[in-house]
Amino acid sequence: LLLLIEVARSSLAYDRSVKAALYARLGIQEYWIVDLETRALEVHRGPRDHGYADRSRVEAGAMSPIAFQDLSIQLEEMLPPSSQDEGAEG
Repeated sequence: LLLLIEVARSSLAYDRSVKAALYARLGIQEYWIVDLETRALEVHRGPRDHGYADRSRVEAGAMSPIAFQDLSIQLEEMLPPSSQDEGAEG
């Protein structure tokens, strides 16, 4: 598996620790967590025995998976509309 994406609101701590360690141990090359609370993307790359070697956070803009470098995914496209966006109509 080259990329696994999860969406988290209440399970973030579990996803960061238990699931990330498991996915890394299984050799999943890249693990993304879409954090609905802070509207950010956490990117985990470089699987090792006990977790990922590289972790970063994207709060705006686009991200490209390592396995699909020609694909650029906008963070905003992975998130539901914010309450500010809903109030902007009209």
